[in-house]
Amino acid sequence: MNRSHSENASSHVVTPRRGVRAAGRQDRVLGELWPPCVLMVDDDEDARSELAERLRTSRCDVVECASTIELEEHVASFVLFGRYYPPPDLLIASTRLPGFGDVGLVEGLRRLRERAPVVLTRVLPRDAALLRVIGPQAAFTEPTDVERVRRSVLDLIPARVWQRAGMFF
Repeated sequence: MNRSHSENASSHVVTPRRGVRAAGRQDRVLGELWPPCVLMVDDDEDARSELAERLRTSRCDVVECASTIELEEHVASFVLFGRYYPPPDLLIASTRLPGFGDVGLVEGLRRLRERAPVVLTRVLPRDAALLRVIGPQAAFTEPTDVERVRRSVLDLIPARVWQRAGMFF
């Protein structure tokens, strides 16, 4: 259920939009239990889909983005419409995305890291400076072992998030 703000700001119309996929996302009621929200951005559809499916079987709500543009649209949607898209509890991003090194995106990831863990995938040795700026909690080189990433993601999701979901480990 992908939503974005209409051009007419006064009407506050929310319309469906192509691109970002949020499986099972619905309006959240205060006090309701909901699973950890993982925001994933990777232009490699096979890798993204495989990891997303494994995280869903681990009881995570996964929002998939195929580009930095879709990522920006999603972030704008939860800033404008927090009830539809609560902020992510963890972000997974591929460093191979076109536009990934843009200053605004890097700064946004650095600021997001203060609220939610950031995991980078498909990291190359030349990305060392980028890693120092963003400071991810985990980084995986290419080829990425999907099961290792899944285990790391589940370990990085804060305990308070699992408790909010009614899941205790």
